Amino acid sequence: MSTTPIMQKIATIGRLVRHLSLLPIIHDQTRPLTPESPGIISPDVIAQITGALSDKIETMTAKLEGMSAHEAEPSPGHSLSDEIAACRQIAERCIFILGHARSGTTILAECLNAHPDVYMTTEANFYLRGPQADFREQYNLQHAHADNQISKSSYAPAFVPHGSSLWWEWLESAASHYSIVGDKMAFSDVHFDLCSEADFLSFFEARFYQARYLFTFRDPVQTLISTIKLLDKDPIRAIHGWLSMVKLWADFIRIFPHTKTVILDNIGAQEIVEIGHFFNLDTSMSGALLDPREQRSHAPGDLEKGHVLEPCRDRLQSIFEAIKATLTMNPVLFQADQKMGHVRLTDDQPNAKRFPIAVVETPVGKAWRLADELEKSLRDAQMTVIRAKMRG
Repeated sequence: MSTTPIMQKIATIGRLVRHLSLLPIIHDQTRPLTPESPGIISPDVIAQITGALSDKIETMTAKLEGMSAHEAEPSPGHSLSDEIAACRQIAERCIFILGHARSGTTILAECLNAHPDVYMTTEANFYLRGPQADFREQYNLQHAHADNQISKSSYAPAFVPHGSSLWWEWLESAASHYSIVGDKMAFSDVHFDLCSEADFLSFFEARFYQARYLFTFRDPVQTLISTIKLLDKDPIRAIHGWLSMVKLWADFIRIFPHTKTVILDNIGAQEIVEIGHFFNLDTSMSGALLDPREQRSHAPGDLEKGHVLEPCRDRLQSIFEAIKATLTMNPVLFQADQKMGHVRLTDDQPNAKRFPIAVVETPVGKAWRLADELEKSLRDAQMTVIRAKMRG
């Protein structure tokens, strides 16, 4: 199967991001990394590191291509202005569910799809589709390849009369049949590889600023064990994916006007009713979809590599506690966080001196900060391991 232009760009961008992330380490002149050339990694080691990263991106690209039985061609009539105008026209009738994988996004989408006036796709991931035709065929093949039976959550009807359509044309047509339309998105490290948090924000700011967004979180250790077991994830990459989700959520709820956050561990029939109120829907019957047999608690012993999570457990739980604390916050206070407890007077010098300042930190700001700090700690630990191996 040939590689589509968009996949080529994804692979190239992914490689560049990773190579750039290594540059501060590769060109660090203050640390003797190799006996031959103090402070500079030898070319063969650079090739080894970047080659391994490239292999991972190429593998991920191949998996994405495998979701479709054919190479999707760009639509010749695509207009970005038409796309944005169509999305803004229906934005107030759009709903989106967001969360890390294994955090309850699917059951929440099913509860909303149980309403006769709602049609939600799942994992359509409009932000990754681009100007490619045949959205319906690609989406339906995606779920067929996952062995999903046809339901509202896994099938896109032929709403567009002329057949082939772009994702936004299909969504616009769906909105002519249903009062509320949207998508649920379950994130992992792969999604953040394909689309940065900043690009994700920009996509929805431009098209769906007035939509309603429901974020769901689950105990992070439970989430990560489930993710690692079911999706065969590298534990460190899985943790990075969850931390990226936390930072995206914190940015999102401080910018977009209509957001709600729920904790899966607390979801029951009454909470489903309250979620319905947020979307102006009567979901009093949807609680029947909640089945305790589908809920499982994991112990670290359930996972062969469970010990990898142990050093991060307390820090992950602190982030989760901060997330839960936002549920009782006055949204007005979301705007209280800005500085990180310091100010840097020279913007063009990353290593410029920082001066401490007084800040009042809210739970949402704390969650973002703790996630950012843990991300950096994990990255530093990984670099320490790489250096140790090279010295050995």
